[in-house]
Amino acid sequence: MSKKICSTVALGLVAAGAALAAPAASAAPVAELRLSQARPSPALTELTLRATCAEACTLRLTQLNVIPFSTRGGVEQLANAATGELSASRRLPARRTVTITVAVPREVQRAAATAAPRGIAFVGHLVTEVTPAGGGEPVELPRQFTVTTPGTPSPVPASPYVDAIALPRQTTRRTPSAPPRYSMTLTGVQTSSWSYDRTRTDGGCTVLDRGSGRQTLRFRSIRPKTVQQVWWRTGELELQQVGMSFSGIFMPIRIEAERDSSADKGAQGDCGGPVGGGGGDGQRECVRRGSAEITLMAGYLEKKPVFDVGSTVLNWREPSSVPDCPVEYAGAPTLRDPLDILSASTKPGEDLTRGGSPGKVIIVLRARDVTRLDGGSVTTNVRTTVTFRKLK
Repeated sequence: MSKKICSTVALGLVAAGAALAAPAASAAPVAELRLSQARPSPALTELTLRATCAEACTLRLTQLNVIPFSTRGGVEQLANAATGELSASRRLPARRTVTITVAVPREVQRAAATAAPRGIAFVGHLVTEVTPAGGGEPVELPRQFTVTTPGTPSPVPASPYVDAIALPRQTTRRTPSAPPRYSMTLTGVQTSSWSYDRTRTDGGCTVLDRGSGRQTLRFRSIRPKTVQQVWWRTGELELQQVGMSFSGIFMPIRIEAERDSSADKGAQGDCGGPVGGGGGDGQRECVRRGSAEITLMAGYLEKKPVFDVGSTVLNWREPSSVPDCPVEYAGAPTLRDPLDILSASTKPGEDLTRGGSPGKVIIVLRARDVTRLDGGSVTTNVRTTVTFRKLK
């Protein structure tokens, strides 16, 4: 759910960033950080960090997150914030500025590519840890920044403690003839299975907590999308959705879900009170089948040739009830709901010209995730088939 953010709250965001980024005047700053986009690009794939330590230190990058805002006609915070983990670190000499290239995590790239065409801006935080070279406890030091596109106002006022990153407008290079167009559709199946046993015994009381299950999601595109080949001024070739001036193909899909599961919870023995029999939650009546409609985002760029299909919940709709039987689901970055689709990609360097028949290209994407649970695990496998049919 979105919520309105008045100007005083927006100012509060900047104040909070200032308080974190600028310690009290009585103490020298641990480090100074500045974020920018050294090579302006419409895609938020990397950022440039300039860092200076007052004394020799080790700077570790830990996390990058962005929060979307609608800023036309008022500032409104939106759902679907994105967070990505970072693991880079650098040793910084005293009072010397070092430039570090920050690779933007894929989930944050996807959020930016999804939102930018709709005139949505971001407030982001780069979270770092600074450890003095002489030893001592690391100090968490975030740097706040904003990301806007042409014609999109910033969600917060200008401030020396907030770095403003303005993505340039994408421009295509004219080609002698109209670019090839394709009708794109997709189908797929995702299965998840899980089991766990967290039963424990305390004296004469046994507390039952165990379960297992399996879920199958069969999904297909609701209608085809028309995509075309576009050459950028940099010489890169991309598949782009017709009618959009930004990267990304937005594919509405329908999911048919089926879930079979059981959960055995209760208590047995001398538990100092009423004893609950086993099998309570697992035996209740629950909805096993249902459907939902969401939007997946797909993208392909020749410079880093990875065709990716991932879950981006833009237009969630439930034509019928969705399964509510007990479920344990994976904690992968693209899975935030039991009905989300696991992100799958081609291998780097793999082209999109194999398979199919004349005028048709078929791509098969596979992904697997194993998430450890307390007392068990959940395994998710997805197979997505993407078909491109050339249009005359």
